[in-house]
Formats: sequence, structure tokens, C-alpha cells
Amino acid sequence: MCVVASIVHDLPNKFVESQKIRDWLKYLNLDFVAITRNTAKADVMDMFKREKENLNIELTNIPTTVSLTSYLWTPCTT
Repeated sequence: MCVVASIVHDLPNKFVESQKIRDWLKYLNLDFVAITRNTAKADVMDMFKREKENLNIELTNIPTTVSLTSYLWTPCTT
């Protein structure tokens, strides 16, 4: 769940190594086992690969043509 929270809130992988976060999670669940930033990174990559495969399966099973577009322009002030 730490990894999901870090993805949703756009937090760095080192978030899971914060002592205050570890203390809070230990308070919530006495069986909590802390992970390292490398484990968090590996978990994010595993989740990405799993979700990518699921999306690929979803798109393959659509009986019609699908067109995807994206809007990538950003103003020079940002």
C-alpha cells in the first residue's frame, strides 16, 4: 500500500524510508515490515508491467478500432 500511496501522491521512492512514516505505519499495524526504496521501486515496476499487460489485454479484446491521442503541449512559463 505504501507504493500505491507514493504513486497516487507522486512521492519519491525514498518516502517509504521516512522514519515518521514507518512509525505511523507501525502504529497502525504492529505486524508492519518496513521496505527500502529499492523494494518500492521494484514494486512500482512490477505494478506497471502488470497494469500494462492488463491494458494490452483490454485493448486487444475490443472488437472495434481504438484511436488514442495525447495533448503534450505546455506553455513556456511552466
